[in-house]
Amino acid sequence: MLLPETCGICDAIGPSPCNACIAKLIRARGAPTPEGIDHMTALLSYEGEVRRLVGAVKYRNRRDSFRWLALQVAAQQTETDFDCVTWIPSSSQGWARRGYDPARLIANGVGIHLRLPVIRLLSRGNDIPQSKCNREDRLDGPVLRMVKFAPGVRRVLMVDDVCTTGGSLAAAAIALRARGINLVHAAVAASTPHSVDVGS
Repeated sequence: MLLPETCGICDAIGPSPCNACIAKLIRARGAPTPEGIDHMTALLSYEGEVRRLVGAVKYRNRRDSFRWLALQVAAQQTETDFDCVTWIPSSSQGWARRGYDPARLIANGVGIHLRLPVIRLLSRGNDIPQSKCNREDRLDGPVLRMVKFAPGVRRVLMVDDVCTTGGSLAAAAIALRARGINLVHAAVAASTPHSVDVGS
């Protein structure tokens, strides 16, 4: 028997998030653009009900909210002249725990809405989850490398779920630019409020 869809925040039967909870979500307020990123958009501020929503998505297998997040992230993009959408990959520990990669699922939805191909361009060289790193290590970001040479790909929209210090986005930009990508825009579902250093 199929269980009805419920809100990832309040568990009310219906779409996730429900309209009542959407009204409580705090929109992001001008997070700084990480080094190496040409432009960044952040949908939500990682506080209050947003933390509950992201926690449900990342840690409680509540994948029903990805459609809404992807649609909203895609709608924020005023620039759409990209060659592809890519994402910052989860650690293997995160993948094993969840069985899916949140950033990849958001990227897939963004690609559908923007009618752009979604291509895996990055892999992790070190496999320590950012959530287990101290702030200094987060600022350095994970070791990322470009895994695929993509002829003709020069303009990339890079998606991530949560931006905290900006270390992951900056590391991803370095890896992409080293392989000939010359325009890197970032789109994140949520960013921590008042991140003064740089957003994951």
